[in-house]
Amino acid sequence: MRKLLPALLATLALLFVSACGSDDSGGGSGSSEGVGEDKDVELTQENFAEEISKAQLDAGTAHMTMTMDMMGTPITMEGDTVLADDPADVAMSLSMDMEGMGAPEGTSMDMRMVDQVIYMNMGQMTEDKFVKIDLTDESNPLGAEFSDILEQSNPAAQIEAMNDSITSFEEAGDGGEIDGVSTTKYNLTLDAAKVMEAQGQDTVGAPETFEYVMYVGEDNLPRQMDIEIPGMGTSTIEWSKWGEDVSIDAPSDDEITDQDPFGGMAGS
Repeated sequence: MRKLLPALLATLALLFVSACGSDDSGGGSGSSEGVGEDKDVELTQENFAEEISKAQLDAGTAHMTMTMDMMGTPITMEGDTVLADDPADVAMSLSMDMEGMGAPEGTSMDMRMVDQVIYMNMGQMTEDKFVKIDLTDESNPLGAEFSDILEQSNPAAQIEAMNDSITSFEEAGDGGEIDGVSTTKYNLTLDAAKVMEAQGQDTVGAPETFEYVMYVGEDNLPRQMDIEIPGMGTSTIEWSKWGEDVSIDAPSDDEITDQDPFGGMAGS
C-alpha cells in the first residue's frame, strides 16, 4: 500500500491538471473571455487534442467531478483547477473518499497543489493536518512519487502525447445538452501503452487500448468524458464552471504536519 497509494494518487491528480493550460498564474483566477463562444472549427483526429487544449487555455479555470468504478470499487472525487502554460503555475484542489483505496473507514482526503507543492490532509491518518510534499525537492522520496505531475501538466507535452496515442476517431453526432450546453459526441480509441508512457507509468500488463467517449461543446470545451479501461473499470469525468473565478491557497503553517501518512499502512 505504501508504494501503491502515492502512485495512484499521483495518477488521479494528473487527470485534474493535464492536457490543459492557461496564461493565468496558479492560485489565482482564470478569465471567462471566449468561454461559450462558437469556435467554428471542425474537430478532426489531427487537430482534436490541440483545439480542445486551446479552448481550455482560453477558459483558464474549471470545476471537475470524477466518478470511477475500479474493479467494483467506487471512487469519487471533486475539485477545481487553475490552469497554466507553465506547470509551475498550475494550481489544483480536490477532495475524495479514501475508503475505496483501502484507507480506514471514514477517511477522506483534501489535496491541494500550489507553487509546485502538494498538500494532503487525510483526516486521522495525518491528525487532520496537511502533509507537505515539495515536488522540486529531489531528496524527498515521497516527492519523487508525485514529480511526474509537474512534468506531465505541460499542455504541449499532453497535446503531443494525445495526438500520438489516438488510433481511431469518430464524430458520433448529437451528444445532448450537458451543463446547459449543447454537445457533440466523439468516440476515440487510444493506444494504452503510449498514454501510460506519457504519464510515466509502467506499461507491463497494460491493456491494448483505452476507449474514450467525449462530449464537447461548440466552444470546444469538454463537458464530459467516459473512459473504459479493459480489465480494470470505468471512469466518468464531468467539467463545469469553465472560466469562473477560482482561488486555491496553500494551508497555513499551523495546518501542516511532518507525519508520513503512508508509514503506518498495512503492507507498507
